Amino acid sequence: MGSLGSSNEWFCGDGPGPSLRGIIRGSITPMGGMGIYTKAATKIYYWPGPSRFPIEGVSPHYAPSEIPPCFMIRYFSFPSMEQLGEAMRKVGESEIAFELMGFPISMIAANMATSNQEEIETFKRLRKQVKGPGFVIIIVGNSPGEFEYKKRVLRQIIDEAGGKSLEIMEDSKIGGAQLWRFIRVTASIRETFRATGDHHGMFPGHNTFAPVVRLAQEYAEVKAELIRKGLLLDDGADAFPWTEEHGFLAHAEVLYRYTASHESLKGIQYLNEQLVKRALKEPAGVPFFVTGDQLHDIFGPQTSNYHLWLRKIKKAFDPNGTSDSFGYITAKE
Repeated sequence: MGSLGSSNEWFCGDGPGPSLRGIIRGSITPMGGMGIYTKAATKIYYWPGPSRFPIEGVSPHYAPSEIPPCFMIRYFSFPSMEQLGEAMRKVGESEIAFELMGFPISMIAANMATSNQEEIETFKRLRKQVKGPGFVIIIVGNSPGEFEYKKRVLRQIIDEAGGKSLEIMEDSKIGGAQLWRFIRVTASIRETFRATGDHHGMFPGHNTFAPVVRLAQEYAEVKAELIRKGLLLDDGADAFPWTEEHGFLAHAEVLYRYTASHESLKGIQYLNEQLVKRALKEPAGVPFFVTGDQLHDIFGPQTSNYHLWLRKIKKAFDPNGTSDSFGYITAKE
């Protein structure tokens, strides 16, 4: 499997070539389409922090009483997407980040706020304090010496790319609250759930940085036009790409804020159609929303006919078609 199955050399279990792990947890996952998993394993990484995070307060006003030693969170913005990409590339190459995530300032505001009105006011204030697109980065040191080294490397990368630190994130209370939510991956709760309106996202897929960024920027431009027409709420219309696996992969998202109106829903439908059209032209990977026969049959011929292999896999693992194929693919010829 993996590289051994296609190049006769062993260097990667996930490709190029067939990947057993990819079958069960690749970008296009079975989503229950090949049965139910009854056992699973996870890789455990070393955790240099405290056994219990020092959280105080009552939801939604909770935050660490202090940021643990050798932990740091920052938000950096850049004059252009090109400079943002250069900084991300260097962070990946230097392998200094505990966590790196592309983030528009609207999502930072949503994470800080506890209500719709507070979010709107925070967004208006913060958008004046950034240069352009940005990212959140968490730096963690296994020792004070390593921590200082990583901070020096980060400072050089940010300076060379013309980045600017968002001052409010340097506050131990505000930054600490963000730090805890990002590590626990609960930040999206505040970004996506509000009493009125909502945030939803389009995820173009995984690939190398450049094509993912191009697709996300095109999609953001379409979204910006819908904002100008009043079909979507104004949240800056930013796309936010980031790198994964220390720069080997890239991912991007474009969120939209809408109201429960017929006009807003028409705008969302138009956005979906435009993403499909652009994703078929830009080799940025298969979007995450591609499930079922119809969409796989559209994207497959544009992407090495992967849909034919998906059907062979489905037939091998579920020959009688007893598992739900709606979120995956059928084994039809």
